[in-house]
Amino acid sequence: MKVFISWSGDISKKLAEELQTWLNGIIQAVTPYVSSQDIEKGELWDANITQELSDTNIGILCLTRDNLTAPWILFEAGAIAKSAKNARVCPILFGALKKTDLNLPLSRYQGIYFNEKEIKELLVTINSAIEKSSGPQQSLPTATLDMLFKTLWPQLEEKVAEIIKASTVAGPTEPVRSQQDTLDEMLTLLRKMSSDSERNNSGTSKVNSRKFERFTGKVVVDFDRLVKSMDLEDYGNNYDKIHQMRKDLRMLVKYLGSDGLAEIISVSNYPSRENVRNQIATKVFEDEDEDNNLEL
Repeated sequence: MKVFISWSGDISKKLAEELQTWLNGIIQAVTPYVSSQDIEKGELWDANITQELSDTNIGILCLTRDNLTAPWILFEAGAIAKSAKNARVCPILFGALKKTDLNLPLSRYQGIYFNEKEIKELLVTINSAIEKSSGPQQSLPTATLDMLFKTLWPQLEEKVAEIIKASTVAGPTEPVRSQQDTLDEMLTLLRKMSSDSERNNSGTSKVNSRKFERFTGKVVVDFDRLVKSMDLEDYGNNYDKIHQMRKDLRMLVKYLGSDGLAEIISVSNYPSRENVRNQIATKVFEDEDEDNNLEL
């Protein structure tokens, strides 16, 4: 049985890879998938991930303080949830995260603290899913699962502690996800969504329009909020990327026929390149003038 392990960010990636190795050592009937490990060189990563998501009944989200609103995490969680009737989405909270830190849509799923008790319960859930889908001969007897968990849990606990400690030493306790990282991830997600809508128009695939509209709406709002939180310099440096994403979103919104979303990302709501340059030049002039007055 396939288990899709979702990650976003360097810390989450390392945690996902450790979890993959650990699961392989406990339940032989499980094939844990991590995109950083399981996509061969030269393979189309988008097609690979889409196929894995469609074949998955259990998804594990490796959540850290800097990826709670990562677009790719949210997309994969939604894709797993609708991949099958009895699909399970299992968010693991690493570090000091609490279940109350989760916002919609992640708060819809039962969060799992990274501790001995709750990770053991996750293993039992996976083992039960194997028994239901493949029969008791593929799942582990309870006594065997207990023994393997007791033996191998300390190894995972130690590895995860090392990763969390290194990330704490290396940076602040507040979210460290940069605006550039978020823009890059949104752009990747938009390309995937655009591809889905094009295939739907051609009749080669089917998109759940209601879920697609809700998700597109969230991306539009998050994009608008992110762009408007930028200072002038960051906005200017990312101008081309921002307006390409706005055009992609306009295409998706047009496909959905949503006037409300179209208004949010209207070109009139965002400064032009010339306007930004003029504002930056004016600010530089004012700063220089203020410095000259101080010298006098």
